[in-house]
Amino acid sequence: MKKILFVLVALMFAAPAWAVVDISMAQVGDSNEVIISITSDEANLVRAYGLDIKLTQNTAVVDSDPDPNILEVTALNPGYWVFPGTIQIDAGGNITNPGSPVAEYGDLTSDTLAGLDSNGVTVELASLYAPVGPSSPNAPVQNGVLLSVKVSDSACITITANVSRAGATGVVMEDPDEVVAVNLPDPLCIEIITGPVCWTYPNQALGDANNDCNVNIADLGALKVSWFKSTGQEGYNPCADFDRSGMVNIADLGILKVHWFQNVCP
Repeated sequence: MKKILFVLVALMFAAPAWAVVDISMAQVGDSNEVIISITSDEANLVRAYGLDIKLTQNTAVVDSDPDPNILEVTALNPGYWVFPGTIQIDAGGNITNPGSPVAEYGDLTSDTLAGLDSNGVTVELASLYAPVGPSSPNAPVQNGVLLSVKVSDSACITITANVSRAGATGVVMEDPDEVVAVNLPDPLCIEIITGPVCWTYPNQALGDANNDCNVNIADLGALKVSWFKSTGQEGYNPCADFDRSGMVNIADLGILKVHWFQNVCP
């Protein structure tokens, strides 16, 4: 029995430590920007990321684009400044163009998404610093923002590992022998609201013009005052524009009718 216990203890100490890296996403207000952040308290640093970012239609949003695109990707962590696929270095070792975190499709067509102005990008970004190690003043920050992604319309965003560039986890550690648990975020569905403040009310699109949770005579009154008025026209009330078309008309009356005398709050 003592021999068995000794073997188990020996195996426990011999097993590699599990590093944990968390990747998360959050929309900036109601805008078209999503921030991708990282969290890791491990001494073994993440040296590189290789990730696929994909968009699909947010079907929960009325009239959302069935083919939303990624417009812009910006690296926010200055410690991950090396973009392996696009950085340009001359014969003297001088960086002539830092490049972009978005990988070029032509580099590896079998495992690279189409790129900007499409519904998917592959990003690759790495650190290069000296002296190396977590105590280095030049080591990349392991907790905080990593990327900014701007999209063309309301969409659902998914992040997965790009296996060809960073393996099954999507990250490359400073100690490649350490086992890493990477927690990728659940898909994030965002709604972009660029109109009036009342369009941010959770139930305005259901006929609740005054945000009181009830669709009733007050909402009908708001609609009546704005009847057949459009954006920029005197008397147009965007809160009564339930389908957010820029005009109060029969479509808005139909929405009001469907939810008439209902309490529309969850």
